[in-house]
Amino acid sequence: MVTLIKRCKRHGILLGENAAALAAPFTRSFPEARFDEDAEEWVIPWEKGLFARSNAALEAFFAGRGEKITHIDEC
Repeated sequence: MVTLIKRCKRHGILLGENAAALAAPFTRSFPEARFDEDAEEWVIPWEKGLFARSNAALEAFFAGRGEKITHIDEC
């Protein structure tokens, strides 16, 4: 299960149990993603007004790999 966390101006992404298998294709598909060592999660910045589009791309990526997705809204 992947958790997508909506924060003001960035996504937080927890890759879950399949993190090792997902990390390489995830970074190829989302080169703007970086791993935040302090937060222990992947993060992707987003511009105001573009959250829905970037969230849809993340959902499609993970759903296409058979991952269940949960959402947390912290913004």
